[in-house]
Amino acid sequence: GVKNDDPVLRILQNRKNMFEKAWNILSDFQQTAFVFVLTPERLPIFETERAIQYLEHSGIKVAGVVVNGIIPQAAEGAFMNKRREVQNRYIREIHGKFKEKVLAEIYLLDEDIWGMDNLRRIAEML
Repeated sequence: GVKNDDPVLRILQNRKNMFEKAWNILSDFQQTAFVFVLTPERLPIFETERAIQYLEHSGIKVAGVVVNGIIPQAAEGAFMNKRREVQNRYIREIHGKFKEKVLAEIYLLDEDIWGMDNLRRIAEML
């Protein structure tokens, strides 16, 4: 038989309790919100759609999505115009698939997001 003071059982019970607590927090929309950030491209859309379906099927509500890396109108040239056309098609697809979940769109900046000034630029887009 197995004793009640078995250290392996204690460890397993502690892990079970920890997972139950984590599940309660993750599935409580008042405490936790999942927001996916994706670029307007085929694979990220596919991966985000699958992740949202999995989480919501598991009882975890997804609060929204943020579309990141959108090419701004100021970016010029034939290459950028073509990429913008492709992105626009995917942005329409994102709005169609995730309807009420799209929270914000973030435009591609001409430098890395580093420091307070760039964070403020992102915050304004959000």
